[in-house]
Amino acid sequence: MYISYDYYRIFYYVAKYGNLSQAAKQLLNNQPNMTRAIKNLEAELGCPLFLRTNRGMKLTPEGERLYAHVRIAFEHIEAGEAEITESRTLQTGTVYVAASEVALRCLLLPVLKEFRLLHPGIHIRISNHSTPQAIAALKEGTADIAVVTTPTAPSASLTETPVRPIHEYAVCSPFFKTLTNRQVKLEELLEFPLISLGADTKSFEFYSGFFAAHGLPYHPDIEAFT
Repeated sequence: MYISYDYYRIFYYVAKYGNLSQAAKQLLNNQPNMTRAIKNLEAELGCPLFLRTNRGMKLTPEGERLYAHVRIAFEHIEAGEAEITESRTLQTGTVYVAASEVALRCLLLPVLKEFRLLHPGIHIRISNHSTPQAIAALKEGTADIAVVTTPTAPSASLTETPVRPIHEYAVCSPFFKTLTNRQVKLEELLEFPLISLGADTKSFEFYSGFFAAHGLPYHPDIEAFT
């Protein structure tokens, strides 16, 4: 049996308020339309659902049984709508963030405390990815937002917003202190063990291209994968 959802919606509000005019105000409808919908629903179900009295609309025994089921369904729908609305206004819910290693450390971590103070009802889940993995998570729908280092491949389905520039520096332990406080040529760096993010990251891509532009190979001794 197929019965219009609108009929049940009107039935729910009329039963809830026990009054056609109040239900009509809630639904931004008019009483003739409401009355016609109730009559159509009664005709479809083959039984009366309301008793029309001077005090309003009173449910029949059949109407009481139907309302017990319809009320649960509509309360679930209203709860779902409220949850979606609250999550869109950053009141409650969970935000899934896919972040590359550099973006996580240089951008996200410093602002998480401030975001938490502004939106205490929002739960944040951060997944650490390479830039390509984070973009893939966004396209697959497993992330709501991706915070990554550029460049990224253009995509018609995504919007990219530059946030801030990042400056990278070469660092070393005290064991290599002879490299500090002076200019070091790229050729000289290749004589020392280099540590880099993995080959599938934008950082690796950047440094590989940078060394190649100077006619030098880039083969780190240690690669860190996320």
